[in-house]
Amino acid sequence: MKKIISIIFISILFISCSDQEKKLPNISSVKEINWNNVNLVFLSLPNGEAQKLISKKFTKYKKIKFIDLSADFRINDSKIYEQN
Repeated sequence: MKKIISIIFISILFISCSDQEKKLPNISSVKEINWNNVNLVFLSLPNGEAQKLISKKFTKYKKIKFIDLSADFRINDSKIYEQN
């Protein structure tokens, strides 16, 4: 039996046109995700937003791995990074 892996990328994108920024349309809503079928989530969100999403979802869906590409969970001490 094949194991199905579901990967999601969550991001907010902006395009700069002259002096104004235009938000791109959502491809899908986070509210529409079936979290029971998700194994891995890549996050690239504004400061603080990844923490909010992970704190809501990780407690309920322990099997999901989150990879945060923003600064929310940056490790400031290189010794801690080397330990992990």
